[in-house]
Amino acid sequence: MVLFAWLLSAPSIDALHVSFARFFRYENRAQEVVKTTNITSSSGKNTTVKQGSAYSYGMGALIRWNTYSILSTFGIEAGGRVEFEVTNLTYVAFPPKYSSKRVPVVFTLYDNDQWRAYSVLQLRELPLRSPTILCHYPSMLRHTFTDQDFKSGNTTHRVVFDVTKSSQYTLQVQVCGDASVFVAGNAMMVNVGFDQQLSEHLPVEDLGRIPLYKAIIVIYSILTALWIIECFLRRKIVPKINHAFQMALHCKLLEIFVKLWYFHELSLRGQPNIALKATQNLAESTANAVFLAVMLLAALGWSLTRDQLYRRERRLIGLMYMVYFFVASLKAMCDSEEDVCKVYMLTEYLIRSIMMLGVIVSLNFTISQIRLALTEARWNHHVTPLTYMKLNQFMKFRYVFLVYLLIPTSLLIMNLLVLTPPGSWRQDWVNYFLGEACILVMYVSVGIILRPLDSYTYARISRGTRTANSSAANELQPQIPRPDPFLVAREPQSPLNTVDATIAAVGVRVESRDLQPRKLLSRATEDCFKNTRTRQRLQITRHRRHQRLSPLLLRTIRRHHHQDNTSQRCKNDSSEKAVKIHT
Repeated sequence: MVLFAWLLSAPSIDALHVSFARFFRYENRAQEVVKTTNITSSSGKNTTVKQGSAYSYGMGALIRWNTYSILSTFGIEAGGRVEFEVTNLTYVAFPPKYSSKRVPVVFTLYDNDQWRAYSVLQLRELPLRSPTILCHYPSMLRHTFTDQDFKSGNTTHRVVFDVTKSSQYTLQVQVCGDASVFVAGNAMMVNVGFDQQLSEHLPVEDLGRIPLYKAIIVIYSILTALWIIECFLRRKIVPKINHAFQMALHCKLLEIFVKLWYFHELSLRGQPNIALKATQNLAESTANAVFLAVMLLAALGWSLTRDQLYRRERRLIGLMYMVYFFVASLKAMCDSEEDVCKVYMLTEYLIRSIMMLGVIVSLNFTISQIRLALTEARWNHHVTPLTYMKLNQFMKFRYVFLVYLLIPTSLLIMNLLVLTPPGSWRQDWVNYFLGEACILVMYVSVGIILRPLDSYTYARISRGTRTANSSAANELQPQIPRPDPFLVAREPQSPLNTVDATIAAVGVRVESRDLQPRKLLSRATEDCFKNTRTRQRLQITRHRRHQRLSPLLLRTIRRHHHQDNTSQRCKNDSSEKAVKIHT
């Protein structure tokens, strides 16, 4: 379930114009206690490093404690530019007999191949403090700073690098030595836009997201308009669940609109709007929650098999959604890199998993109740076809929800093995396209299943089938040969011989002279069933081509109507024959 929510959520892009402030704390048992130090950042605020904060008791050295990625895997075409500037560099502490000249701060730019090789280094085969790991590894750009650069009066140092190779670049700051250092500044990566200027702030792999969201917002607008028109035309028979699904369409449309707005502003300015980003996260959580609520209410049979929910169900669903929206609001306003935000995200995924489990249990229970009602109830030309229609509707809904659960795993396998294997970073936007396309298919499928239908449609089909069955049965009514009265009068026979001859003409065998009219009736009815079954099937087959009935409903209608009509007719005819024979 966590994988499901992760795939369906909009992945966040690293800020394209970022400001960073990083305190690298060197941790060593032998390091002495450092006194309180004031650090002045580029914004003019003083940051206090308390006594003992630059070391840790008994922890020893940490692997890669002195690296920090400012921008990660940002796709840039040839002709793009990478800019960064350092506004503050302060050495808080370093071991005795060391100087700041021996502990440089290095800004390194890696391309895709270099970064992948660097990130999988076998650290166990190299010394933990080896400068080969950090300061001498191959890179596209390496620039070194020390505190001497900032003592000369220059408070800001700016570096500009023009990209000559198309790749995904990662900008990292590293402390190449045993010292605690505070570094602050900002960085920016720019691509060549459609105007052939350095105006595009989105990475290459995300340039297709803006046209994608424009197309999706048009599709959802058309679907919403069609749904409103359909509900208006059938406003007399629209259940409440259709209004809930209309609300889900509006929420999804709002989510796509906010996403388009967010990425458009990010493409123009390069600096994300915090309020707009929080609105995007909240709109996404709301759209997912409302769509899941529609499926939960439909699984419970609300306005489909019953008018309202029980009080306990209403309280439980209301409480769950109150907690969900509270957690989603906190998650939307927090920083994704903080540990508290990760706790909020995990809580949201847990609540959504509980909702999905409720949909599965409720759907299976509703289907079992409908089947039980069909098993125990007698055939009714108004109620029974409608019940079969509901059963068919819920069965389709269960298949759709099963596909909804299998989407994340299928997308993950397809993305890793088929669409975006290692090295095909330019087509990363296809992942977003597949995710949005699958969700669009889910909305369309649920809308087709829950669309407003006339409750008497199947009843009218049932009555038409009954008329066709009756006509076919009347056409196939067996013609009983009547004995010629003159021949009977000319050839007088005993009463027993006359009865035997008449029964033989009808087609009923008499094994005993003591047969009662009830036994004659059952035999004649059975033979009548055998004679009319072939024509009955032919008539149903022809009717099926015109009405396009579902196989389940067709078999039920054929069975019940055949038993109701043919049985009654055969019983009436056979009773007359038996009475005549007996008399």
